[in-house]
Amino acid sequence: MILLLGIIARTVFTIYRIIKSVGHDNPGQINALSAIGRLFLPFHNAVTKRPLYAMARYVFHACLIIVPVFFSGHIALWEESRFEWAWVAIPDAWADWMTLLLLGLSIYFLVRHIIIRRTTSKSDYLLIIITALPFITGYLLTHGTLDSIALLGNNMWTIHILSGELMLLMVVFLFCRIRLNKEKCTACGECARYCPFEAITLSPLPRIDPQKCICCFCCHEHCPAGAMEIARRVRFFRRTFKY
Repeated sequence: MILLLGIIARTVFTIYRIIKSVGHDNPGQINALSAIGRLFLPFHNAVTKRPLYAMARYVFHACLIIVPVFFSGHIALWEESRFEWAWVAIPDAWADWMTLLLLGLSIYFLVRHIIIRRTTSKSDYLLIIITALPFITGYLLTHGTLDSIALLGNNMWTIHILSGELMLLMVVFLFCRIRLNKEKCTACGECARYCPFEAITLSPLPRIDPQKCICCFCCHEHCPAGAMEIARRVRFFRRTFKY
């Protein structure tokens, strides 16, 4: 329920701020309308620059959604619940392979962040681990891999549920922000030109107004120097936890 309500609330407020900004005399206002499309049809700007990396991201997120929703064991639990919902499941072999694929890509992303650690924060590692944890525990649970270890085998079901709950809560309270890499920035002004919400001013380097920025990532896409980077934070109400 927290997940559903959180997604609905964030989507409604984001669309409201986007629509409110339309009509301003800004060269980048056309990006305000395209930002709505990004909410439902995400397009990563690396598709044209780094197609293999972008494809890995799409495959990762596809597995992230398909396995939990269409795994037969999860559907059986929904059918036994008060809702009595049921839908077509994917073969268990597919679920296994997609789980292993997601875990493999998780390792790839972790290694990649280690290699480019200059632009990586501790939260990037933590978010990948939290995302992968339900899939690790789910695979171990369904295959009985650690049943010989009494402590883990007897509690793997609980560990799997808690790790899944942690990931769902992270989705609700995870916020992305744009940060400027001053070493890369050339003060060309393209970010301010294409920002549909007039959230960026130059003095002489770009300054981002957090009250106006909704993280549509237009500046990130149009920055020729790659100086606009994405920072991830987990925020509970007014307090922000940085890693």
